[in-house]
Amino acid sequence: MQLYTLPSIDYLRLRFHLKALKDCDLPAWKGSLLRGAFGHALRKTVCTMKPGQLCENCMLRAQCAYTRIFETFINEQPPPFLKGLDTSPRPFIFEPHDKNKIYKENNMLWFDLILIGNTVNLMPYFVFSIFQMVHSGMEASLIVVFNGLWALKKVGKNFILSY
Repeated sequence: MQLYTLPSIDYLRLRFHLKALKDCDLPAWKGSLLRGAFGHALRKTVCTMKPGQLCENCMLRAQCAYTRIFETFINEQPPPFLKGLDTSPRPFIFEPHDKNKIYKENNMLWFDLILIGNTVNLMPYFVFSIFQMVHSGMEASLIVVFNGLWALKKVGKNFILSY
């Protein structure tokens, strides 16, 4: 077995606080909901191509914030543990802090968003896309989840560390 030495990896933890503007229901496990809504908002925010354009065929793919954050294609020789994969793990983690399903008006939903590696430098795209996600609304299972239901109350950096 060959051992690999991992390099120092920067990360940034951002905390988002959303306030319910009216009563609503969300799933107990909100990570995938947040990730999906974020992905739609990010693509809508940064993609300059027509809606049906596939990222893998896009001539702007190497410079695009969406493909660097969400559609993480492997373009060079991958490390052995990623061999055979077309994409690498996403360089971010949504970490919701409750399992509530029912939110009454003025209840708070808060979550951390952890950016990993070079993605720390793309922090403005994350913050703006979360803002867009909350204020424009995203559809999930044919129900508009965020539009009109939530207000972004506070965004804060918990800390920036190199670990």
